[in-house]
Amino acid sequence: VALLQEAVELRQAGVRLPILALGAADCSDADGFVEHEVTAAAATLAFARALSAAATGQGKTACCHVKLDSGMGRQGVRPGEMAQFGRCLLALPSLRVTGVFSHFADSASNDEFTRRQTECFRHGAGVLEGLVTEAVGDGNGNAGGTPVAPGGGNGNAGETPVAPETHGGRRLLWHLANSGGVAFHPASWLDAVRPGGLSYGIPRYDRPCPIQARQVMALKSRVVTVKSLQSGDSVGYDRTFVADRPTRTAVLPLGYADGYPRSVSGKAGVLVRGRRCPVLGRVSMDCIVIDVTDIEGCTEGEEVVLLGRQ
Repeated sequence: VALLQEAVELRQAGVRLPILALGAADCSDADGFVEHEVTAAAATLAFARALSAAATGQGKTACCHVKLDSGMGRQGVRPGEMAQFGRCLLALPSLRVTGVFSHFADSASNDEFTRRQTECFRHGAGVLEGLVTEAVGDGNGNAGGTPVAPGGGNGNAGETPVAPETHGGRRLLWHLANSGGVAFHPASWLDAVRPGGLSYGIPRYDRPCPIQARQVMALKSRVVTVKSLQSGDSVGYDRTFVADRPTRTAVLPLGYADGYPRSVSGKAGVLVRGRRCPVLGRVSMDCIVIDVTDIEGCTEGEEVVLLGRQ
């Protein structure tokens, strides 16, 4: 998942499998990660220390995957800083390092930069792996592990130590490949992959994708109001649409507050009975208006597809 809040929803729904929250987290979230036994992404020592303190306070062991910045330029530890970061991390009480990951910047189109990112990640992850292996040899219980279901009675936040053979001879779980990595860069697959848009069947590539993907997402609504406009009548804020003919319109009960982008005002179309109907005027916070002039007999309750097929 991306956020702790998403992980908490899964826990409350009865999901007991290990959960990794990949997004940046605030130090104030540390108690929640430990309480709900969610593995966190550690990109700063400040957050790692907060996670350690929260785990110590709750009498548990928190788990984290270290975020490495291999070229995305956002969150993460630079490879040259990994040795110092890793030593500090492994010295923290009640905190177990169980994985290391990074993220591609341009894996769908820039093969050379992606190759350099992969090499950069392997170097930084190798440094951390070496520190973890050394710590395990020294009897440091804060190093190494693989996910198990939480609540197993070991007091750890969803993970427990295992033999290094678990991840191809490594103690940590290495993961790097996003959708573009999965599609075009098998050298980046490592121990796990994290496809995003590709898993929804939405590859956005300028070259043929070797993976046959089918769009599985859909956004649907229903007509709540149908009315008639005369020539010269306007629709929506700022009167950006003015009818130049008698027009039948339909109102849908969703808008930009629901995630439908305001930027598509007057540009997008939707499907009614398999026919494209344009969005008229501005997308409002909680409704949009479409042109159903050519949909004979369109009435309230009619299904409308905003994303997907019909």
